[in-house]
Parts: sequence; C-alpha cells; structure tokens
Amino acid sequence: MRLRTINESIKEAAKPGRPKKPKGNYTVDVTDDLKWDAFFKILMSHVFTKDNFPARLDSDEKGGTFFITMPDKSSKLESKLKELEIDFKLSPTPFVTEATVTKPDIPNTQSFWHGGNLDDYDDVIAQKNGKYEYGPGLYIINHYGTAQKYAKGSRKMYMVTVENGNDINDAKISLDALNEFVDEYVIGSKRKAVKAGLEKYAKDGQVKAYMFNNMMVNEKAVKPSNTGAWREFLVSQGIDYEIVSNPFGWGEKMMVLYNMKKIKKIQQISPKDKIEDYDMLMDKKEK
Repeated sequence: MRLRTINESIKEAAKPGRPKKPKGNYTVDVTDDLKWDAFFKILMSHVFTKDNFPARLDSDEKGGTFFITMPDKSSKLESKLKELEIDFKLSPTPFVTEATVTKPDIPNTQSFWHGGNLDDYDDVIAQKNGKYEYGPGLYIINHYGTAQKYAKGSRKMYMVTVENGNDINDAKISLDALNEFVDEYVIGSKRKAVKAGLEKYAKDGQVKAYMFNNMMVNEKAVKPSNTGAWREFLVSQGIDYEIVSNPFGWGEKMMVLYNMKKIKKIQQISPKDKIEDYDMLMDKKEK
C-alpha cells in the first residue's frame, strides 16, 4: 500500500469535521530491531523540546510505536523513514502524551505525592539547608495540594510508592548506641545536654526513638552536613520512616522516609497527565 505524502495528509486533515494542519505529528512503528539504531540517529538529528520529545524514545528499549512531533512538517524525515521501510503516518491530531494517574496496585505498600526533584535521587540525602522539621529524610505526603506547592520552578511532581516498614514511633534504641552517635556527630557544645536528656528518658537501657529524634531537631544538635549520617543511623537501628498525622491541617498523612530502599516505585507526574482524584491517596476517614 502506498504511503500518503505530507501534502495529501494535510488535505485529508483539512476536511470538514477534522482538525486542520497536523504540523508534523507522526506515529512511527519500529518493529525491526535492526532498524532501531538508524531510526534513533534520524531522531537525534532533529531538535526537540521537553514538550515535543518523542514518547517512548529510549535507547535501552528497542522496537514499538513512537509518537513524534517535528518542529515543522518535514519531508526529509518522511523520505528517510521510507528508505528504511519503517511504517509511519502523519497524524491529524495534535501530539499529546497523557496518562490517567492511578494508585499502583502493589501489595503491602503506601503511596504519597512529592514535589521536588528526584531525577538524581540517591540513597544518601542530606538536608544541607537545615530544613528538617521532622528529621532527616524524604518528605512525602498523601495530600496533592500540599505537595504541589513544592513542585514549582524546576521542581516536579511525583507519586512515590513505599513498602510498609518500621515506624520510628514504634522503635527503641539502646542508650549505648545513642551515646556513640552523640560522641561522633552531635555538635560539641551540645553533647552534654543531649546526653543528659537521653539519660532522663532512658528506661531499661533504651530510649524511644522518636524522643531521640525530637531532641536532635529541637536542640539543632547536628550540623546540616551530618544529617545524612543521622538518617543512616536511624536505618541501622531498623527504622524505616516516621508517619506524621495532619501536619498541615488538611487531615493528611505525611511520611518522612529514612530508608530509601523501601521505595518500590517513583512515577513522575506530567502536566498533561489526567488525575481523576487528587486525594486518591488519602483514606476516606482522612479527607
């Protein structure tokens, strides 16, 4: 079957009841792995922006259907695709990549929103700016509107799914382990007061972990550069996160995640994605 030319496609798209001038929107099928490298080079020879970058273009995933918006109508692209015998068509509809956002169906997990930048997320997170009101971790929340406030500028919105684990409110830490941490990481001028506080709250040689955490926060006992070590210490004691109820007054639930290995899925939310229920992560009793 003969492929339609760009001009023929434009005329077809301009018929009554159909969108006019597709402006270089292509659907391309690459089913032959041997053609993938050539196809990839063709695409890389064009300039794309974050708004029209080819969907599903991934050098580690060969084959499949790709949706491309060229900067303009390009007969050059069409001729190259024909040479490679790659199936394609000029789409009369605007280039849109959107998805309906749903809560992942992963057993024994909880999902939260996060406004920030997790592109280069690492297992070690240090609060270098000193902002750690509830401790040194990744702050995620099930109230969309609150997370969105932090997703401005270069920051993005994510859905983060976390495996259930051990809450700091249910944990205790030995006094000996706490004193070792204090000697190594607590600011020198505050060590004496911190140790006195730990002795005061100790029972049977142990201190409730959340009390230790609160003391570190209230006393500003650790330098921002050492918050990573603080977080690692909590994880070494079998503590994965802290659940904070209603921190902003919306009936929401916030998690301060310490153990990054508990993350099962990170899904970036695009502005074009469809979110049917912005508070879908909140329990009915929390709304």
